[in-house]
Amino acid sequence: YVLAGNLLVAILGGLLIPLFWFVELQVAGINVFFGFDAITQAASVWFFAVFAFFTTLLRELIKDIEDYDGDLAGGRKTLAVFYGLQRAKKIGLFVTTLNLALLIGFVVFFVFSAKLHISIFLALFVIFPLILVALWIQKSSNSLEFKRMQYVLKGIMVAGILSMIFHFLIPGM
Repeated sequence: YVLAGNLLVAILGGLLIPLFWFVELQVAGINVFFGFDAITQAASVWFFAVFAFFTTLLRELIKDIEDYDGDLAGGRKTLAVFYGLQRAKKIGLFVTTLNLALLIGFVVFFVFSAKLHISIFLALFVIFPLILVALWIQKSSNSLEFKRMQYVLKGIMVAGILSMIFHFLIPGM
């Protein structure tokens, strides 16, 4: 109940990627994923979908923490209000850790599939900033700091989209 809105937004955000893949490839018959067999396409699409889910969920949790005072005063039932700020921060840290584990696994996949440039890009522009977010979640105590985290998470999302373009749409990359 408390997480329903956050989960719905995260699920819908995550499902956009496989929906695009399904419509373009399966329905329209357009293969926008150059040089990949069906299994690699599906695995990659679902990796990016899960990444989008976790990143969106984390951003939603950070927004709940940022808006804690207003939500408390307004009687809203957000995660931060229901469980308290410290527990909400721990849940955000847990989601961040899951996302980092997923990303590190995919970087290893890229290293072994001779796509070192994507591994480096993900490490520099997604994993490293996500580690910083994890550290900030633990140390931050006011809404301005959590607002800044949202901007970093938006940048991480853009970097994730760019890595997807590098991976799928640019042949030989």
